[in-house]
Amino acid sequence: MIIVARISYLKGLVICHGKSEKLICDFIKSNLRIQIEIDSDKKGKKSIQITSIMKFLSGEKYKNIASFKNKFDDIEPIKDRKKLPNYFKVFIIMDTDDCNENQKKSFKDKSMFKKHWLYDYIVPIYNDSNLEEVLVDAGIKFQKSGNERKTEYPKVFPMNGISDIEGIKKFGKDFADFIKKYVEDNDIERTQDMVIKQVANKSSHKVFIIQSTDRKIDFEDIAKAKNITMDELLKEMESIVYQGTKLNIDYYINDNIDEDIIEEFMDFMHESDSDSMKVLLDNFGDELSDEEIRMLRIKFISDVAN
Repeated sequence: MIIVARISYLKGLVICHGKSEKLICDFIKSNLRIQIEIDSDKKGKKSIQITSIMKFLSGEKYKNIASFKNKFDDIEPIKDRKKLPNYFKVFIIMDTDDCNENQKKSFKDKSMFKKHWLYDYIVPIYNDSNLEEVLVDAGIKFQKSGNERKTEYPKVFPMNGISDIEGIKKFGKDFADFIKKYVEDNDIERTQDMVIKQVANKSSHKVFIIQSTDRKIDFEDIAKAKNITMDELLKEMESIVYQGTKLNIDYYINDNIDEDIIEEFMDFMHESDSDSMKVLLDNFGDELSDEEIRMLRIKFISDVAN
């Protein structure tokens, strides 16, 4: 039985100017296992320019939030259906050598997006003046020049799943170190960090726990009946909800944790981009024990995700 021990919602979207930018973003997504979507026009074969980006954003999937959520259906649900999670960003990567100064300025300061519903989530990223010049300035060495440099991109940004981005270190160590540091500093979860375990068949535990919680039996009695510790019981419960099965533990939580703390915790989880114990302990460690935090996290996943 395979258990994916974490729910990972879509963190953001990248809209790419062309094939070169898409290749780089595909590389970052593949090697750092970041939960993002990458969009372009005809898979990067047709360039999107600053002068045409608003036309692109008027297309079916971007015209309103309903269409957007329908297209990208793994966005975390929040209370206000007219909004996206606060952490969600739409990065738009453009060259600046194919427009006039006013158009460039309106892209950089976001004023061109003012009337679009995505305005608050858009983060403009621009090459000054184009990607080839930026990469050379960053110290990445190429054997060829001009447009022929693009043929070397697969060597610089290999799509081979190499861990720790070894594939580009010889071409641009600073670039590799920057990406790794950004991931670490911002606590970005990579798919490879999600715990995937092969476990023994414990279906009897699972059925017993589900039946016991349905009957509102205290956790201590459930653990005693199966001769397991509270930590082991919580691990079993986590595996149950991570597999998509609902688990009603409100009766135990309501009897043991203050109502205001429960509400505060749930509000935090709705707005947070991470459910890691480190983040939760940093925010609730003074008010709740490790076990209580795990219980509330189980409740949240069961109520919201399942």
